[in-house]
Amino acid sequence: MVSKKFLGKKTKSLKRIGEKLISEVAQTAAKKPSQFSENFSPVFLQSGKGAYVKDLEGNTFLDTIMGIGPIILGYNHPDTNKAIINQLKNGINFSLTHPIEIQLAVELKSILPNMDMFRFSKTGVDVTTAAIRAARNFTQKNKILSCGYHGWHDWNAITLNKNSGVPKFNSKLIKKFQYNNFEQMADNIDNDTAAVIMEPIIFEYPKDNFLKKIKKIKKQKNILLIFDEMWTGFRFPSYSFQEYIGVTPHLSIFSKGIANGYTISAIVGRKDIMDEFNNVWGFTTFGGDALSISAAIKNIERIEETNAIEYIWSKGLLFQKEINQLLIKYNLNDKIFVSGYPCRFKLDFKQDFDSKNAIDIIKKTFLENGILWNNMFVFSLADKGIHLQKTLSVFNNALSKI
Repeated sequence: MVSKKFLGKKTKSLKRIGEKLISEVAQTAAKKPSQFSENFSPVFLQSGKGAYVKDLEGNTFLDTIMGIGPIILGYNHPDTNKAIINQLKNGINFSLTHPIEIQLAVELKSILPNMDMFRFSKTGVDVTTAAIRAARNFTQKNKILSCGYHGWHDWNAITLNKNSGVPKFNSKLIKKFQYNNFEQMADNIDNDTAAVIMEPIIFEYPKDNFLKKIKKIKKQKNILLIFDEMWTGFRFPSYSFQEYIGVTPHLSIFSKGIANGYTISAIVGRKDIMDEFNNVWGFTTFGGDALSISAAIKNIERIEETNAIEYIWSKGLLFQKEINQLLIKYNLNDKIFVSGYPCRFKLDFKQDFDSKNAIDIIKKTFLENGILWNNMFVFSLADKGIHLQKTLSVFNNALSKI
C-alpha cells in the first residue's frame, strides 16, 4: 500500500520529471529508489541537521545511513559550514596552488604517520585509479588482484555484474579474491602482478593474520599493497584501519569521511611510489578545491576535540549488543546476524530465511516511525542516546512482526 505521507504530489511530480532526465533518478546506485521499498519510501531528501534529514514532503527522519558514510559530525555541522563560508569569501579555485592544500597535507601526516606524501582529488574512484596507475608504473607490471569494491572505472568495472561498455581485455588484467582467503589470493599471483588492492575490512574481521600474510608475500614478490579505506578511513580508531590493525600498505586511498560530506579524496603513501606522479598523469582541475579542503581541516580538528571516533564506536558497540539481545528475544539469532564493526554494520541472514521479506518489514516499520534505513547502521557524533533508544524500540517492533 502506497503511503500518501512519503509519496505526495511534490514527490510524484518531481520523480516523473527526473525519470525523463536522469537515469534511475540518482547519481549513486545506493540512492536509487529501487534500493529502498519502492512505491513506499521517500525518493528525495532536501535538507539535514544533526542526525535528521527532511524529505520533499516535509517529513523528518532519523537517518541511519549518514549520506552513505561521509557524515561523521552530523549533517549541516556549524563548524564545517563556518570554515567553508570563511574560505568562500576569499575564493574557491585558483590559478596556482593554495596554501591550504599544504596545510591539509600536514594535518594528514600528523594522523597518518606511516604515510609520506599526499595527493588530493574529488572522488574515491579518482584516487583508486590513480593508485593503480602509479603501482603499474612503479612495478612495470600490469595485473591487479582485488578484494572488495573499487569504483566504476574500466580496470575494476569489468568485475561487476553490470560491465557493459567496458573493453573485455580488462578481464585479463584483474582477478578477484575472497576476503580471508589467503590461498586464493596467493594462487593468483604471477610474474606480471603489479598490486593487490583491497578493502582492509569489509564486514568480516581478518582471521589467521590474513593481512600480515598478504603484506609479507607482497614484499617477497615485489607487489604493491593498496588499502581502499573509503569506508574505514576517519571512522576507525587512529583514523584508519591500517593504524588500527598494525599493517602499513604501500598506498592508501580515502574519501568518504575526510570532510563531513564535502567532496574530496586523497591518495597517500610511500614517497618513492608517490613520486610516480612525476611520471604518470594524475591531475584534476578541482583537486585543490579550497572549500572542501577547508571543511576537511575543520572536520579533523573537530574529530580530535570531541573524540568523535571513540564516541561513535562506543555507541555502535552498545547498539550491536542490544540488537543481538533482541534477536535472542524473538528466537531469530540463528537466522539473523549482526555483521560488521561498531561504526558500520548491517544484518546478514541464513540462506534458508526469507531475508527480502524481513528487510522490507524492517524498512517499512522504521519509515512509519520516522527512521530512514537500508540495512546499514552508520553512526555520527550527532547520534545521541535518545536516538539509539528510539531505533532499538522500533527495531523491537519490527522483529515482533517478523
